[in-house]
Amino acid sequence: MATVSFERYSIPCLASIGKAMRKHKTIVFGMGRSGISALRLLDHLGYETLAINGPALETWVTEEIKSLSKLQMTEQDFLSFNAQDYLSMVLSPGIPRTHPVVKKILDQGGEVISEIELGFRYWNGQVMALTGTNGKTTTVSLLDSIFRHADVKVFTGGNIGIPFCDGVLNQLKGADYDLALLELSSFQLESMDTFRPHIAGILNITMSHGERYPSIEPYREAKFHLMDNMESGDVLVCDSKLASDLPQGDYNLTLIDDQKTHSKLLDELQLPGMHNVLNLIFAESMAAHYGLTVDEMREGVRNFRGVTHRLERVEVDQVVYNDSKSTNWVATLTALKAVDKPIQLILGGQLRMKDSTGLIDEVLTEIKSKVEKLWLYGEAGDLLAKDLAEFNFEQFKSLDELVPKALTEAKAAHLVFSPGFPSFDQFKNFEERGEKFKELVQRNC
Repeated sequence: MATVSFERYSIPCLASIGKAMRKHKTIVFGMGRSGISALRLLDHLGYETLAINGPALETWVTEEIKSLSKLQMTEQDFLSFNAQDYLSMVLSPGIPRTHPVVKKILDQGGEVISEIELGFRYWNGQVMALTGTNGKTTTVSLLDSIFRHADVKVFTGGNIGIPFCDGVLNQLKGADYDLALLELSSFQLESMDTFRPHIAGILNITMSHGERYPSIEPYREAKFHLMDNMESGDVLVCDSKLASDLPQGDYNLTLIDDQKTHSKLLDELQLPGMHNVLNLIFAESMAAHYGLTVDEMREGVRNFRGVTHRLERVEVDQVVYNDSKSTNWVATLTALKAVDKPIQLILGGQLRMKDSTGLIDEVLTEIKSKVEKLWLYGEAGDLLAKDLAEFNFEQFKSLDELVPKALTEAKAAHLVFSPGFPSFDQFKNFEERGEKFKELVQRNC
């Protein structure tokens, strides 16, 4: 594995940028976890904020939001509001930059940044960031285990767990961190400006989020914002298949080839599947660039047991896997390759494209080879039934109807819930979907 020597160091806090922004009123658009986290940090720093969300105020304005923001508005009310005094906006990742509320700020020359960018401007220390279409949560969680077992004081968050601004706020209040370890999505990377990871990783890029990106080019471009501000002392660890697409930069490059790059810690890995071997190789390389030795990494790898909702074995007498985090075909393909046959596979969720499931040939090949029955549900169910008509399948409206019957029929097979689609047709997120699946399994076994 190629390595570049990397000295641990701290960077200056960029609070000077924040002081310039403090003269202006600031909008936080989107009241999910990252939006509320941004409000907390901005309130601590003395900003006057306006909170915006879509539905009626009574559905989302909590006592905490009231205490953190001077004004609260719906999207519709804001469009008719005189916003000339608002020169900056913190945008939640689920909202596209083409939204009319965002466009209003951009058209008047305002700045629109992500919660990650806001946090970075006040973070004092080193940053490690990882993106990719599949595997990033597992790899970041593995890195977190490696660092904690090596006594590195790490804040881990971003697209996983705790929003970055909460970590920054903890630091400003006295928490001692050596490193910020961030999982980043394409949505978060769209709205960066000064963000600079000192060690960055791109696991892979395959088409995803068709509801937001019409093709792979804008999706890839969003991912590549990760390197916009990287400098000559910084390191990018990247899938070798992406090498020809990478934008030019001064950073040091380490390429990971899944056929040629090997791990020195493979005997310690507790997770199934070749995809997890590749996740380990990435984690090992990034930790080495931080300065850890293989021996310092060993205990963290040995003690890592995987990620909830990612090929998670459900604790029942049957062999049942919860892979609710699968929101695209590549993730489902990975699950099918990792589990032995015979498999009964549950697919469904929110359609990414209006008239297409986007089914890929590799998944069809695995289904033909390993899957004895398909269970289809949700918004994608009808189109899946059409695309998979040659196979043995049953279709249901919801998991509540599907799971009891699937459990009864799959007693001699591995029942794999790897939906391949987003959860938003029936759930708030993949976590809620996965918890519901596990609850139904445990109730009906």
